[in-house]
Amino acid sequence: MHQKILKSWKDVAAYLKVAVSTAQRWERHLELPVRRAGGKRGSAIMALPREIDDWLKTHLFVQGRGTPLTNSSPGSRADSQKLQEEVIITDLLWSRPSRPPDLNREIEAFRVLGREMLIQNPSSVLNSLIGHAISLCKAESAGISLLEKEKEADSEEVFRWVAATGAMESYVGSKAPRDFSPSGICLERNCAQLFSHPERYYTYLNRVLPMAELLLIPLYRDNEGLGTLWVICHDTQRKFDREDVRILTSLADFTTATLCTLRLQQRQQAGDLYRSLIEEIPNIIFAFDRDGKTIFVNEQWAVYTGMSQEQGLGWAATVHPNDLPGYQECRGRALTTGLGYQTEYRMKRKDGHYRWQLERVVPLKDGEGNILKWLGTCTDINDQKRIPASLAERTHKGRAHSPQPSSLAS
Repeated sequence: MHQKILKSWKDVAAYLKVAVSTAQRWERHLELPVRRAGGKRGSAIMALPREIDDWLKTHLFVQGRGTPLTNSSPGSRADSQKLQEEVIITDLLWSRPSRPPDLNREIEAFRVLGREMLIQNPSSVLNSLIGHAISLCKAESAGISLLEKEKEADSEEVFRWVAATGAMESYVGSKAPRDFSPSGICLERNCAQLFSHPERYYTYLNRVLPMAELLLIPLYRDNEGLGTLWVICHDTQRKFDREDVRILTSLADFTTATLCTLRLQQRQQAGDLYRSLIEEIPNIIFAFDRDGKTIFVNEQWAVYTGMSQEQGLGWAATVHPNDLPGYQECRGRALTTGLGYQTEYRMKRKDGHYRWQLERVVPLKDGEGNILKWLGTCTDINDQKRIPASLAERTHKGRAHSPQPSSLAS
């Protein structure tokens, strides 16, 4: 079919439509059929297009050429279940020591993202988001997988990697079945999930670079699952912890907002896209002017507090009395320094219960560095606060019921 012989890496890469470095990596890790004269690594190479075509038929995931990934036949159901339990190590996140947060670096990242959301194309914001994910989580790869139907008239759903960077950048466009993928588990459980070498269970991932640890955060809009935001460590020396979960959850808020903007653009909805976006985000979004006066709250405020959006301008009334002094001090410091901040406090829900919120605020500035307004989000973290507390309570009870030393031993 193809008589031509590819005589250089440049020829091979051009035939595969990838970078030379990517073709060389596939040759090392995925057995791309390339021959070396004399068998020496630095010698001339040659490849036959027909053999490369045959190789591609069994490596479609590498190019993301439209075929969903499938797993090889597992052993018994019991063995398969046991292996799945071994690769999902989410519980370790709550027992590992957590590194201290680098708030200055994080706030700067959110400030940049907030500005990009206002002035850039949302597609480019997605790439910026995963770039910040790698930097803040000290990962080697990051990406976004979105849920979509395999075919327009089909009920089968798949996850497509719409954005990826780092070592996984060449796999953008690849897809995996919803019912057999790490993203599927994450979306189903609707909480952070940590995997150790997921390729042991999801064997189609063997075609990808080894994944020492994979951390995923679900992306939801109201009750609709959109996909996942994930980071990967390929080096076994790096371990994710609770700090990575917190950072990635924050970035997930921006990711959901960006995806909502993309949807609005795709539907060609007229009007103020920015304000429509704010109303679509499932978190409380607010803004205050340069002097600290609240000038806007979105509809989620009314849904959560039961108060009107106009009443939302009196924000402090919902903060728990014990948390109010610290909250006011944090905001006042930001107004003085011009720096963004994040703080935790309890907010009163419409049923009278207080729930923990994580508030993040970034300044929006003009080209000369003058603050125009402040943009903030509130994320409910009540369940996350309860997990470490419940673990501590169980540990305390366990110690209380443990056998005491006999008095005869004294």
